[in-house]
Order: sequence, then structure tokens, then C-alpha cells
Amino acid sequence: MAICCGRVRARSGSVAAILHGGVIRRLSPRALAPVVVGGRRAAPLNAGHLRPVGVRAEFAAFPFPAQPVAMAHPCLTCGACCAYFRVSFHWSETEPSLGGVVPVELTDSLRTHERVMRGTSQSHPRCIALDADIGRYSRCTIHDRRPSVCALVPASLEFGERSAQCDKSRLAHGLPLLVEADWVGVSDVERNPLPET
Repeated sequence: MAICCGRVRARSGSVAAILHGGVIRRLSPRALAPVVVGGRRAAPLNAGHLRPVGVRAEFAAFPFPAQPVAMAHPCLTCGACCAYFRVSFHWSETEPSLGGVVPVELTDSLRTHERVMRGTSQSHPRCIALDADIGRYSRCTIHDRRPSVCALVPASLEFGERSAQCDKSRLAHGLPLLVEADWVGVSDVERNPLPET
């Protein structure tokens, strides 16, 4: 079960929402926007609407975690950037003798010194390496061999700052912008380190 409060998406067991009818707390003032539950839009919230609610009897024996449950990286339920931008890069990234690791068979020639991920240089781009239902699940089939330009695009707030590319592509696909609550429970190990420059 997921509860969306404005632009805050809280997953089951997260800090913002604890199971079916549980307590909603620690929401920022931005989160006090209209609530969407199960696809229905409710009236806007104000601080007076938030009150502790007891857990339903059938869930009373459910062991709530003392620590926030580890959440999946937000990119694993997105994929918007891979289906919005053209992914072009220097041809040497596909040349093994020069240290390139991007599979050349998944690319097309773009200009003299550039290659492009197949599927991204068209009016409705979608990378050939993307396995996703945008906004539900997403994975890059060549994540460990992806082009450097892909590795340079962080998810918004992954490192404390907004990402213009992430925000623009999410909005284009009708997805809400990521907020700090989306990163609660995502361990440092799961975050994508930016390449060293």
C-alpha cells in the first residue's frame, strides 16, 4: 500500500505512513497538500487534520519495525530519464581496446565522434537497454556498463541537491518530483556514486 501526500510518496512501513490506517507523522509543510489514496483525491490537509490513529485490531499483533524499513532506490520505480533524453557519448566508450564497456551493438552512429544509445535519438526516446514500466518498475540492463553520461545524472536529492534532468523527465512522464522522504531508508550502499572527475 502506498499513500501519496501531495508530492510525498510514502511506502508501507516508512516513516511517513505505517500500514493500513496507521499513524501519519513527520510530514513537511509541503506535504500538507491534497491527499491521493488509491487514485482518489481528498480534501487538502492542514495540521489540524493530522492526528494519531490506533492500529486496527487485526494488525495489532503485526511486529512494527523499530527502525525504518530499508527502501528501494527511487530509480527502481522510475525510468523516466531513460525514456526522455537522447543518450549520446564519445565513440571510445564502445571500444574495448580503449577501455570502453558500452555494448556497441546497442548503439547507433550519431556524428563523426559520437554514438547514441539505440532508441534515444527519436521523437519519443526510449533507451534499448531500459527494462521498465515507467513509474512502476525500472532497471538498466547494462547498468554496470552504461555510458558515462548516464552515470553523471543523479536522481533528485540523492546527494542533497535537485537534479534538473531527473525533475524534467519525471514531470514529462506525469510523475511527482522526488522529495527527501523518498530517500528515507535507502542505504548509502544502494545509492549510485557519481563518477570521479
